[in-house]
Amino acid sequence: MKKKRGLKPDLKKVFLIVETLKKVDDWIWLRELARRCNLPVSTVHFYLEKYLNPFVEEINTSQFISSFDESKYPKLRLIKIKEEVSFEKVVKWMNIKEKIQ
Repeated sequence: MKKKRGLKPDLKKVFLIVETLKKVDDWIWLRELARRCNLPVSTVHFYLEKYLNPFVEEINTSQFISSFDESKYPKLRLIKIKEEVSFEKVVKWMNIKEKIQ
């Protein structure tokens, strides 16, 4: 029998992603962030989308590429943490969001 994913996020992973983003002074590629965190790209993507979206700025190159040129250029996602974001603020927001849902 397969294990079901827990409903609660893994705070260790959230902490690792937030702290890695804080160490980087500039934009970082999604794949590079995943490499530095030693996590799969899909895991980092999940946490960014589900929990960290309000706390990061993002540039997605797919918005600059026309549908005709998609095959020529790679889709890159650059991420940067917003000013004054801390792990404590993220956890506080996650707790409030959980109570609302």
